[in-house]
Formats: sequence, C-alpha cells, structure tokens
Amino acid sequence: VGDDVDKSKLSCNIFDPRGNEIPSKLVPSDNSDIFRIMYTPFEAGRHTIDLLYDSVPVPGSPFVVNVKSGCDPTRCRAFGPGLDKALTDEPATFTVETRGAGAGGLSLAIEGPSEAKMSCTDNRDGSCDVEYVPTEPGEYDITIRFAEKHIPGSPFKVVVTEATRPDKVKVYGPGIEHNQVQEGVPAEFYIDCGQAGPGKIAVKLSSSDGKPISVQIGDRGDGVYSVSYIPPEKDSVLTAHVRFADQDVSASPFVMTVAPAPEDAAAPVKVSGDAATKKNLPASLPASFQIDAPKQGTAGAPATEDINVSIKGPDGKPLVPKMEQVEDGTYAVTFVPDECGPYNVSIKCGGKDVLGSPFLLQAIPTGEAEKVKLLEAIPTNQEYGKKNHVALDAREAGTGAVTCKIVSHSEASDVDLEVIEKDGFFDIFYTLKDPGDYDLDIKFGGQNIPNGTFTIKAVESVEEQVTSSTSSTTK
Repeated sequence: VGDDVDKSKLSCNIFDPRGNEIPSKLVPSDNSDIFRIMYTPFEAGRHTIDLLYDSVPVPGSPFVVNVKSGCDPTRCRAFGPGLDKALTDEPATFTVETRGAGAGGLSLAIEGPSEAKMSCTDNRDGSCDVEYVPTEPGEYDITIRFAEKHIPGSPFKVVVTEATRPDKVKVYGPGIEHNQVQEGVPAEFYIDCGQAGPGKIAVKLSSSDGKPISVQIGDRGDGVYSVSYIPPEKDSVLTAHVRFADQDVSASPFVMTVAPAPEDAAAPVKVSGDAATKKNLPASLPASFQIDAPKQGTAGAPATEDINVSIKGPDGKPLVPKMEQVEDGTYAVTFVPDECGPYNVSIKCGGKDVLGSPFLLQAIPTGEAEKVKLLEAIPTNQEYGKKNHVALDAREAGTGAVTCKIVSHSEASDVDLEVIEKDGFFDIFYTLKDPGDYDLDIKFGGQNIPNGTFTIKAVESVEEQVTSSTSSTTK
C-alpha cells in the first residue's frame, strides 16, 4: 500500500464454501505499508477473499483459497470453574473451544469416586459448554481429547468437596418447643448436621429483656450436637438463632415462651469437665469431671446420697470411679479409662438422669506401647496367697501409663492389684487368692505391650509343682 493511499478505506470479506462470511481482520505489520489478513477457516473447501479499497475490488480480487482439512489439538483450550473445583450434587461447568484446531472429533470423560452425569451444549461458534454433577467428594479426572489427542491441560484434576447445605440441618427437642420450656428447669434441644456437609454451628439465645442466655453445646458424634441451657423466669420470650456455616438454618430463629416451673421440679445439676465436653480421652490417663448441685438448704437441693455415678467400659463391665465432695453441693469424680473404646458415664440425681446423661466418651490410644519392656520374665506358675511382682520400663514409650487386668478363669476369685510408677518405671503388685488359671493383660496407653498377654497358673507351691512335673515325666 503506497503512502498516498488512505489505509482506512481498506476492507476485506471472506466467504466459506457455502457463502457464509467468516470473521477476518486486517492487521498492519511493523512496516505500516504492509497489512496481514487474519482469519480462521472452519471447514475444508473453496474460500473467496474479497479485498476492497473504498468498496471497489483491488486488482486480482476476489482471491480464491482452497482450504484442506487439518488438525492441531494444541490450539484447543478448556476453561471454567468446573475444571478446578466442584461441590457434591451441584452442577459444575466449563467451556471447551476448538476454533482454529481444524477438523476432528471432541470427546470428554470424567472419572472419580462417583459416576458424574455430563451434558454438552454446542454453541455453534467452535465452542461448547459442559456441565456435570458429581455426587461423592474426592478427586476427579476430566479428560478432554480432540482428534483422539489430549488438549493442553488434559486430564484436569478436579477436587470435589461436600456442599454446605444449611437447609439440611434439623433442629428438634423440647428446648425449642412452645410450652415445653419451664422456668429454672434445664432445657435441651438437638442440632443434626449429618446431611448438611462441612460447616460449624453457632447458637445465640436471648430473652425478651435483651439479655443473652448461656448455652452449652456438646458433640454427640455423627454430626449431632446437643444444646442445653437454664430458662429464665416465667413468661420470658426466648429467641434462639441457630446458624450453620454462617447461614441461618430452616425455621431459625426459634421463639419460645417460658412456662412456670412445676411445683415438684428438681433443682438443676450441672456437669463440667471431661464428661460434659465429650472429647476423646487418652486411654490409661485419669479423666475427671465435676458435678455442681445446689447447696444444702436451697430449694430442691439433693442429698449427697441422691447423686449417683456409674461408668461402664468397652466390655460392658462397670468401673468404680473415685467420687469426693469438695464443698457443699460440688463433687469431683475421677476414673481411669484403661483400654480403648467407648465409655458410658451415667449421672443421676434422685434416680433421674441429669441433663446430658448418659455421657458417651471415647478412649483413644496414646504413647508407644511397643517400646515398653518387661524387666524380667513372668513365671507361668505362681503361688496363690503370696504377693507377686512384675517390673516394666516405659521410659521410651511417651505419654501414657501402665494398666493391668488379671481375671480368673473361674470368675469367682478377686485379685488384689496395685500399679506404682516412678520415673518411667512401673511395678505391678498382685496377689492371687485361689488356685487355678488366670489371664493377665498388661497395656500401656490402652494398647497391648510386647509379651504382655498370657495365662498364669496359681499353685500352692511353685517348688512342689516343679517337682511333681519332673516326677511325672520320669515314669
């Protein structure tokens, strides 16, 4: 193009074999007198290029170009949020563009923890929109091929997480029901988030005078939480805002009117500490909680003998807790979960469960039991009626303690047993009261130690037993 030519009057029209105009662009090069014509043919065949100046064809125009089929998957691209992350049971989308890639078929596949249904919409412009719905969380591979070859980035790694659904949260229980909340009587309700996906719960309870009311939230497992509180004076209107993942759950806020307390209502009893928090407990280490009841002389205050605590271990057998009154109306309870598994803690006042009882706790392993060493061999035959001794070195076993159980095969004989610890060394002292077989089981942190489980025989005299055995083999 010469310097005396008005370059703004240049124009270009390109038509495919069917006479449809396809997009084109006149692009000046570094030398302002030279222009490039850029276009992308979408099909093979005869294409015509009309080059015009001031709407008049230039010499040689129209130019004819025969386009041949070609294929270049590297010119395809895929993009969109559905190629990075997605939520369960919610549509995820992305777009695939094949413009400029030539002739070829497009194929898509998705593999992962669930069969995700996929649909594809052709936009008629060399692109398509893809939608899929995963039903399980996990990592998915999305494979996109053009002309049977991967496009750039394929396969795409997509992390699918549980969707947060506050509408799936269920709130129920007398503590949020009208006319079920009574003045001064402990109230409780439950929040079930088991089907709501990931998220944290929040509860805000207030009365009609604007004062906040303290609530205790306990984790009962499987996504279920308990919420307890003490209602204020009668005729108060309570409002409970329950939120999940920073969003109100269905029917929140809940509104309740406090009814008068029944004449025979028992005074409230509070439980705090390990039992109330319902956290995992390290096996073999003491667990403790506190029971607070109204002081003597207070209306409805229970007598000391009215407070009862019972604990059952994983084997269903009762454990004897240590319970002492530290002051009027306050009791400290301690017990040792000696093996791993669930523990049922029942606390009753006047024969009735207190709020939250029974408490379900879980003892979990602690320390490294495999590093505990027996300092001497334990004889198979031991004298009954005599104090026996086992020594162990647990200095390298970490956090935890040695526990021991000795059970008679006859289940009719008690075993006096004491475990003493000093500087990481443990001594087990025990007395077998009657003859017979006993199972001895030594654990550390709730886990079996090496060579810590075996059967011992209680005999009248170890020497006589050995002599008798020797005589019988020489006959």
